[in-house]
Amino acid sequence: MKFSQKLKVLREEKGFSQAELAEKIGVSSKTISRYESGESNPRYPRIYDDIAEALKIDKLELLSDEDAFVLSIKEKFGSYDANYASDLVNGMVGLMAGGDISDDDKRVILETLQEAFIISKKENRKYIPKKFRFLDKDKE
Repeated sequence: MKFSQKLKVLREEKGFSQAELAEKIGVSSKTISRYESGESNPRYPRIYDDIAEALKIDKLELLSDEDAFVLSIKEKFGSYDANYASDLVNGMVGLMAGGDISDDDKRVILETLQEAFIISKKENRKYIPKKFRFLDKDKE
């Protein structure tokens, strides 16, 4: 299930209108409407945290496996690498679109892709001159 679908279902389960949820997280009701229609997703990871807190759920409940992967890359490495990770995920999803792969197998493939991505980022970091390294020591 996509973020947009999960948000709508969870919001309705908790008994909030779009306007009430919007007020709780500090955005407009039009923004919530766009999230639920799939027109847009939150731009900042903080918004996912705010939504999860308002709905009293874990942030990961809001995200598809693919979205969780891209968001974790964005938090660890920044927007540039999140875009790259998103392209990888979209390519992977495209490859699996016509097959009969179970959700568990898809999850394992995605976890393996995520692990390989993070390992390659850490390994390749040693080839970047120190003055161009944008990662903080605590993110290594």
